[in-house]
Amino acid sequence: MLGRVDAIAGDLQVLRYLADSEGRTGSVKILPKPLAMVPRYISVPKLRAEKAERLQAAYEKLKRDGTIDAIVRRWER
Repeated sequence: MLGRVDAIAGDLQVLRYLADSEGRTGSVKILPKPLAMVPRYISVPKLRAEKAERLQAAYEKLKRDGTIDAIVRRWER
């Protein structure tokens, strides 16, 4: 963004946030095809197994009803 780099590979949302927070959104071009789609993970302490089960159930419901896919499509723009 300072004119010293021709290309950078990174997480789309992180790079967009950094460009926006630096006021450089106009000088950054994001290519249409990602190099890779990388899954994200979270961990929950073993002592919170009940919360982990509730989180897993909620995730599965959102995946099943199409909410997760809709969110991903919205972020891919």
